Amino acid sequence: MNDSKPNKKTCESSSNALAVNYIDSVLKNGKSIELSEYKITIKKSSNKIKTKWILQTNIFKEKAVDKIIDCFQKQKIPYDLVKIIPFDNKFPEGITEYDGPVILYGTTTLLRNISKCNKYYPGMWFNKETFKPSFWGNKIGDKWLNNESKVLRLYEVIDNFKSNESLFIRPNDDFKSFTGQVFYRDDFELLYNTIKKENTNFNINTSTEVTISPVKKIISEWRFIIIDKIVVSSSRYKYHNRLHISGNIKDIEEGALQLAEDIANNNWQISEAYVLDICQVIDGFKVIEINCLNASGFYDCDIMNIIYSASELANKQWERKLSE
Repeated sequence: MNDSKPNKKTCESSSNALAVNYIDSVLKNGKSIELSEYKITIKKSSNKIKTKWILQTNIFKEKAVDKIIDCFQKQKIPYDLVKIIPFDNKFPEGITEYDGPVILYGTTTLLRNISKCNKYYPGMWFNKETFKPSFWGNKIGDKWLNNESKVLRLYEVIDNFKSNESLFIRPNDDFKSFTGQVFYRDDFELLYNTIKKENTNFNINTSTEVTISPVKKIISEWRFIIIDKIVVSSSRYKYHNRLHISGNIKDIEEGALQLAEDIANNNWQISEAYVLDICQVIDGFKVIEINCLNASGFYDCDIMNIIYSASELANKQWERKLSE
């Protein structure tokens, strides 16, 4: 191979074989060289450790799990597969030792059980306080769909129902003890009495904090994946209150994407990586909620890009930790 340095005119032609051969020879020989006159810098690539994933398999349909595993294999990412019993507090079996960055992906039970040992880094991108709607809602302000919501204890909610009125109620945290939804008074009383009587779910009791807000009419809903302040993928998942899953760029409204990018570019960030749900209502685009990336579904988002971007972030955080 010709290892002689090409002239400036040669390098300006990206299709010229001599320039390509020269760059290829530099890389193969592991050299670092700066071609300042061409504003090109070639550095020897570092042999950084791959980020490992711990994937819970019994929360998705088999095809969805296979799709994630296929992305791991194509990117040569190490991974462990585990199964979790709901509400079990045992450390899962099948996890191998690994000296490098690790990402968890599964149910809140998986995340809670593994994070107890404080063994894997970064593990998950989650902060109990910043993921509360009462926290990030104040940051977002009038761009939050439920900006006028109130934070109450579960036992205080019943007195806030008016006659024949429905309310949107959800836990004031991201490790959801129940799914946020619209409740009429009778439905809520049934839930509350079940919790009060049985108290079988250790994640919820009558003193659990919730947010309540008026019900809004939503036209469309989208999920955006934000990693390291970049919107890396998106998918529509509802249209006129019906499931309508599409990652087609034509189904992603410009206003929704712009709001997602505005949130991603804010100086404050809820975490280094998270899931952002945005909706379209009569008066524009609003944030529905922000959730933990490690325990959220991806709908028709670009899973390959999500795994790559999350792995790169984890690796960057790992290297930063080692240098401290």
